[in-house]
Amino acid sequence: MDQENQTQSERLDKAKAPLASFLLKTKIKLKRIVKKATKPLNPDHDNLNKKLVYRLSRSKIPNRSQLKYFKKVLTPKENKAINILLIFILINIVIFLGISYYKGVDTVPAFGGQYQEGLVGLPRYINPLYSFSDVDSDITSLVFSSLFKFNGKGDLALDLVKNYSVSGDGKIYNIEIRDDVKWHDGEKLTADDVVFTFQAILNPDFRSPWLAVFQGVEVEKTDDYNLRISLSEAYAGFTELLSFGILPQHLWQNINPATANLAELNLKPIGSGVYEFKSLFKNKVGEIKSYNLEANEDYYEKTPYIKDLVFKFYPDFNSLISALNSDEVDGISYLAPGFEDDIVAINSLNLHQLLLSQVNALFFNQSENEALESLELRQALALGLNKEMLVEEVLKDKAQRAKGPIYKSSFAYKEDLNPYSYNQEEAKKLLESANWKLQKITQEDIEKMQAIENNNNQEEASEDASEETENDTSNEESLSVAGWSQIKGLSASAGLEIAGKWRYKEGDEKRQYLVVTLTVPQEELSLQVAKKIKNDWQELGIRTIINEIGMESIQTDIIENKNFEIVLYGEMLGFNPAPYVYWHSDERLNLSGYSNVEVDKLLEELRVSLSSEERMQKYSLLQEKINQELPAIFLYSPFYIYPQNKKIKNLDTNTIIEPKDRLANISNWYIKTKNKLSFSNLFK
Repeated sequence: MDQENQTQSERLDKAKAPLASFLLKTKIKLKRIVKKATKPLNPDHDNLNKKLVYRLSRSKIPNRSQLKYFKKVLTPKENKAINILLIFILINIVIFLGISYYKGVDTVPAFGGQYQEGLVGLPRYINPLYSFSDVDSDITSLVFSSLFKFNGKGDLALDLVKNYSVSGDGKIYNIEIRDDVKWHDGEKLTADDVVFTFQAILNPDFRSPWLAVFQGVEVEKTDDYNLRISLSEAYAGFTELLSFGILPQHLWQNINPATANLAELNLKPIGSGVYEFKSLFKNKVGEIKSYNLEANEDYYEKTPYIKDLVFKFYPDFNSLISALNSDEVDGISYLAPGFEDDIVAINSLNLHQLLLSQVNALFFNQSENEALESLELRQALALGLNKEMLVEEVLKDKAQRAKGPIYKSSFAYKEDLNPYSYNQEEAKKLLESANWKLQKITQEDIEKMQAIENNNNQEEASEDASEETENDTSNEESLSVAGWSQIKGLSASAGLEIAGKWRYKEGDEKRQYLVVTLTVPQEELSLQVAKKIKNDWQELGIRTIINEIGMESIQTDIIENKNFEIVLYGEMLGFNPAPYVYWHSDERLNLSGYSNVEVDKLLEELRVSLSSEERMQKYSLLQEKINQELPAIFLYSPFYIYPQNKKIKNLDTNTIIEPKDRLANISNWYIKTKNKLSFSNLFK
């Protein structure tokens, strides 16, 4: 048994021998292969491997199908770190976008919206030849372009004019106009249109009020976009006159001048301005109730943001205020003095205070009251009036103090003029030096004089005896009421109070009491101003009668006929202040009848002088001279109050020459807005 097992074991060993030999040989070969594989690669082999990989995938960035294996090659710890990093990056992106929105995105004006404005009156002529009412001028200034325009800052700017030059003698104006202007019907505007408009003005058959202004002016075309204007004599403010609208020749040349004021184009105009006619609405009796304009998107300058303008018309200021209170309109053309308290939701409005080229003054007509011929009296009247308080309390700071015949915001204004500030003591000294004595009457004096009169009336049986007693001044003198009958008569005829102070001069036969009549327009603010003046002068013993005149009569009955002693009146002066018509001795609008040879010469020279330095010197001398001689007391320049709903943004006008100039920068107004990314803000 043991032998048999041994034999079997030997046979098995013999069978394993070849397998062991094979394994040993294989192991040796594997060691050699591994040893060879671990040797440094041949550079050529490395390059070949790279080329092989590049041929399989030319991009060094893994594609989408490759990225799906990304997590499989990372450990769980590495995957968690990557997720945290991605969340951190996402949070920073959100923060960056938020900061970018608030810092880099601007809210800017957008095109669209509608603005409705109320006006008192009705449109008649939307035509530069005839539009002299405020309503007509407002709309005409939007529909028609002009050679020059006012920019809302009180300055004259170019409109249709591209360049211009003036000859040395100031008589020839060579003007080049823009070549990119179109009429609202698509036709080109050229020099022919400008020449035609001038010819229409100078044609008597058109009956344009501008005829008197441009009498003697000649205009000729030199080419399609150039023209020459010739004046018979130089006029320094001529460019200011060229702010009227230009008419389209191709539409007006076939219209009969004699009936031009009846043409349909007067109410349905075609111009080249920032807005164009859209429609109008009339009531059953033919009155225009609303007038609609739309933005001219082909305008040669900036297209306005507000798409539609609607003007609505009302018969009076009460109706206008009611329309504003009921939201029928977004604004009104002008807030008349005294109506501010009638506005219900005043906090929803912007009350724009625009400076106006106007000076309101008290003009003395010395020929109607010889007492006013005295310079001392005129100076006393000026010093005795608290003008600062007048502006603050009566006008409620809706005006600027004036010191002379030129408004404060004008380039020609002289600052260092005598302001005649309130000084009652100095005023009293001037009155005393002019022999105006002071008499005071108390209520006790009045009662005693009335008792004496009653007693005398009872004692005297006849009217003759009564008159004789009334003329007897012995009792009056004993009671210090000299001139009682005279004072009593003045009181009865003029409605003056007897009690108080009276200024007088002794005359040959009777006393001359200092009483003046102040004429004012019959409207609330003017009456308040007049009452303030009356009260201040009463403190000096100067009695004042207030004469109220209706607005429709002030010009014809009072101003033109100079039917007043003292009048409260406002003078419009324009961009180039034109005091010539108000102060030259030959002019009918010289309300004070002021005559001074030196001033006349200065005024004449100012009309023709083109030198800025020379003009400033002459303006300065003119203001000094008038201020010294005081033919008027200069009070204030009123603000033009322009109410608008706060939804209307960016009204950047501050100074106007005429009411229509409140619309000068209407292209900049906006209602709608949009967001716009500003890259420059991102890096601030």
